[in-house]
Amino acid sequence: MRTLGLVAAFGMPFSIFLFLGWKLIDRRRLELRGMVARAIVTSVRNWSDEGITHQIVNYQFTVGGDYYSSSASVPLRGKGYATGDRFSVLYLPRRPDKSQPLSGGPATGFTAVVMVAMVVFMLWMLYMFGAYS
Repeated sequence: MRTLGLVAAFGMPFSIFLFLGWKLIDRRRLELRGMVARAIVTSVRNWSDEGITHQIVNYQFTVGGDYYSSSASVPLRGKGYATGDRFSVLYLPRRPDKSQPLSGGPATGFTAVVMVAMVVFMLWMLYMFGAYS
């Protein structure tokens, strides 16, 4: 029973921690090694989460005459994006299929705070499990 409690207490936070860490690493890699291209919005879909409106922006850009398509979820700012709008994206020269909008990528400051909070929570849970076993 104790093992099940540990798995439940740490499994989900650890999974989220890994996911956020991976997103930060991807963004950092793009910022360090990425190139900038101009993309065109091919379609937009709005969605809301806890009162914050986001957009799923599908876009296309060219590198060396080849077309690449991707999508990104971005917070809605002002009027947001519309089909045909242009914006800058970062892409990896060796893997142009890996791209993100130049602005509106993962909220690295907020993500870092969440990751630190999760580490503190997991350490607290370890202390609690150790203190009451």
